[in-house]
Amino acid sequence: MQKTIERIAGDSEGVAYEFPVFRFEGTDKAAPSAYVQAALHAGELPGVVAIDALMPMLAKAEA
Repeated sequence: MQKTIERIAGDSEGVAYEFPVFRFEGTDKAAPSAYVQAALHAGELPGVVAIDALMPMLAKAEA
């Protein structure tokens, strides 16, 4: 698993938003990839719970 922090400038001077990006890579480079996102809006907690459960499985599969 590779973690980076992405930074996006806000609408106002001096305002920026940061969010973590986690990348998992398997050994089969021809395998399909997926993009998963959660909590773009404050009320999207079920997605956060799903990703929290999915990340350990992806880490195990990557190892």
